[in-house]
Amino acid sequence: MLTRIDGSGGMSFNSRVEYNPDKTVKQLRLESTFIFDFLYENDQITTIQLTVNGESRTYNFTYTLGGKIASYDDGEELVQLLYNPANNSYSFSTNDDYDITITLTQDGDIKQYELEDNFSNQGSGSAVVFYDDAKKGSMTNSNPINLHLGIIFKSPLAMQYLFPYSKKPIELMSTSQGVSLEYNNTYDSQGFIKSMTMLANGEEAGTSNFIYTSID
Repeated sequence: MLTRIDGSGGMSFNSRVEYNPDKTVKQLRLESTFIFDFLYENDQITTIQLTVNGESRTYNFTYTLGGKIASYDDGEELVQLLYNPANNSYSFSTNDDYDITITLTQDGDIKQYELEDNFSNQGSGSAVVFYDDAKKGSMTNSNPINLHLGIIFKSPLAMQYLFPYSKKPIELMSTSQGVSLEYNNTYDSQGFIKSMTMLANGEEAGTSNFIYTSID
């Protein structure tokens, strides 16, 4: 199971991960700036507390009887989500005039992230992601967390910092803003991602190393 990511370069990842006894993610620390604390009921994420520079905000999630996310609230707004089983996607609108659609892979990783800014259009954009289905990502032996984090961040560009925490390793991300991110990965003998070198529009931008611990 992934315990940390050590990175170097302008676009790299430094993080620490802690787990519950059932191997679900308990806490994720990104760059010592973002701290996510996860709470669960019936194996579903019900609460995420995000702490940034000592200030915290709590996000609460509800679910349908079928186990799909029905809504979330952050203490200021309650947002309803609509699940589309045809393409395994969630759509929702926020009070700040964002329309967001998040499409998932069969493993629960984010395949496409679309945001329409109905107020100024300056925040509009999308990201399309491709994974290596033959290999193992850092969250292979834990629960998927990217959907919930994507809901919280509300930005396709911010998602580039979340893709290392996926069931399958990312190979390529393309955005509507003209950014192409290519990931040159190495793997260990069991097929788990071992390192990731990111190329931004063909230029090397940073390298991250994945550190694991053995599980029972």
